[in-house]
Amino acid sequence: MEDPFGTAALRKSVLDAWAASPTRFREDANAEEDLRLGGYADTWFVELAQNAADAAGGAGRLRVTLVPDGSAPAGGVGGAGSVGGAGLGSGAGSPG
Repeated sequence: MEDPFGTAALRKSVLDAWAASPTRFREDANAEEDLRLGGYADTWFVELAQNAADAAGGAGRLRVTLVPDGSAPAGGVGGAGSVGGAGLGSGAGSPG
């Protein structure tokens, strides 16, 4: 299976860190919940759209479908993603 953004290695390193330290897993989960309930609770959609626009270099389209189960699958066309962008928000640069 092709992995153009190197996310398999990133995923493995995160899972290894969680396996080595269950406390780290809980800390990461708490941080995600804090973002969901606090910092980005009212702006997550705007942030998603802005991230897509940034990734597309300002020239592209974002399509989001709101579905009854509460999810919002999104897809877009525009500029290609980047290896650096694939790691954003993953905790890859987090201390600890």
